Amino acid sequence: MLTENDILEILRSYLVGKGYQVKQQLSTKQTGIDLIAENVDEILYVEAKGETSSKLETSRYGKIFNGAQIKSHISRAILSAFEVISGKSGNPKTQAAIALPDNEGHRKIVNKILPALHHSNIRVYLVSFDSVTEL
Repeated sequence: MLTENDILEILRSYLVGKGYQVKQQLSTKQTGIDLIAENVDEILYVEAKGETSSKLETSRYGKIFNGAQIKSHISRAILSAFEVISGKSGNPKTQAAIALPDNEGHRKIVNKILPALHHSNIRVYLVSFDSVTEL
């Protein structure tokens, strides 16, 4: 199972391979935008969520999140993306994105709202151990 930190590491490698320079990558113990990457065309602000807790001391560590937790995490990621969009101060290079585990629970919810995410110009990355899919 992928933790948020795993998602960020895999996405970081993917973005670097696409020509981005990573300016910031936070761990789950830090607050703020999880990952900021930049290339010639854009500054990408990514909010990531995992499929299990990354904290050993929690009761959810090593257990896949249930449907309600997945909805809550996706909702919080979208809120962060909207905060980026709202605070971009007219910078046309700003791009908001969310990065989520590529599993059935996350795909099911994202597919329901994908048209709205696209309409809002929020990029979606689904991440597995061996791939990143941009929706």
